[in-house]
Amino acid sequence: MTIICVARLVKTKRIDQLIKAAAWLKDNLMVVGNGPQEKCLKQLAGNRVKFFKNLPRKELIRRLKQADIFCLPSVVEGFGIATIEAMACGLPCVLADIPVNREVTHNGQGAVFFEPENINDLAEKLKLIRRLCRQKRTEALVLAKTYSWNRIYRETKAVYETCFHN
Repeated sequence: MTIICVARLVKTKRIDQLIKAAAWLKDNLMVVGNGPQEKCLKQLAGNRVKFFKNLPRKELIRRLKQADIFCLPSVVEGFGIATIEAMACGLPCVLADIPVNREVTHNGQGAVFFEPENINDLAEKLKLIRRLCRQKRTEALVLAKTYSWNRIYRETKAVYETCFHN
């Protein structure tokens, strides 16, 4: 199996935990991103881990489509655009159980959650997603369609119109 993670390489993203869990499972891992932890993470990584940074959009999508699973072990997230992009490519997701991930996935559509900071649970959920892959892949594709820019525009416009009329 090939796991992909798209994230800035900073401590709060917990890429080190993903590298360790993937090594235990003998999975291949693609890490897309750059940041201050790059050197440290590369030292931790074995030969099954490939790092990519500053990928053009088409290349990022190509890499996402090459992977089997998307994983984001981050304990601090804004909205989760990387997760939605992965789901739009049909990837089931393994995500840290934090509120924003539950919100973005509507409580787990297309995803399974692991206990943050728990590498053993992360590894277990990476194993679990294999059994649920077909179901979670379908859920991911359906959920990603609800995040269209047209829908977001209409909903944002409606909020502003309501504010102006009240």
